Amino acid sequence: MTSGLRSDPGSGSMGPSTTDERRSESNSSGETVRPTASSSIEEDRRKKNMDRAFLASRASESLRYLILREEEHQAEEEESLKNELEGRKVWRVGGIGTWAYSAIERVESRKRELFRQSGEAGGKDEWFRAALARTQFYKNTRGVKPLVMWKLVQRGEHLPNDALPVGREENGQILYTARAWWDGGVHLGKAGVHLVDSASISYAGSEHSLDVYEVLCGPADPEIIKWMSFDHGQRAMVEGWQPVEGGRERDGRALLIARGEYER
Repeated sequence: MTSGLRSDPGSGSMGPSTTDERRSESNSSGETVRPTASSSIEEDRRKKNMDRAFLASRASESLRYLILREEEHQAEEEESLKNELEGRKVWRVGGIGTWAYSAIERVESRKRELFRQSGEAGGKDEWFRAALARTQFYKNTRGVKPLVMWKLVQRGEHLPNDALPVGREENGQILYTARAWWDGGVHLGKAGVHLVDSASISYAGSEHSLDVYEVLCGPADPEIIKWMSFDHGQRAMVEGWQPVEGGRERDGRALLIARGEYER
């Protein structure tokens, strides 16, 4: 699963128009038909709303780009990555930070080591604090936040409304992606309203139910997130797209989100 941002999606096509669209037209009988004053006002209002939406969208894109540049620089600092793992830093854009896989070995090696150290020192408690901090930030902020997010679900809570469907059971039940701390790492699993405790992971040959976990949330929009196929042993990287943040093994190796057909 990969995500990415496309630049200039509107290409200015919804910008202001100088053409007077309130001209006279003729009907099939040759009679001149002129728009009423109320229809002209409604058309003007519609165009103004479209213009505002276009400008707001471009402003949002510009702000996201500026924040991305700023946070990319911060993510190069080891202290920022440590703060992220300890729950003292939440990124406002995706694709950076400890959880994001990097194709640059020097960068990815540092992330592996920092995660390994964090797991040995803080363990499950530290993962929980960081997951809670992320979820509270996503809930409370009205500003820029990642397009795809992991949100914490605790015992007795429902799945978030924006949980991202990733598959189905044989009987048609919808499946979502979950992750949780297990045996020194943060491992990937599945979530669904039909599951015991709503989530589980497969580890060491067994299925383990979860009552505290994170679930992947975001828009089911192919312009933002999509599935890509790779052969066994092939590197899961595509130009212009970033693998969605997944989990990490005890030793810090990155775990990416995957799916496939399975028959018993």
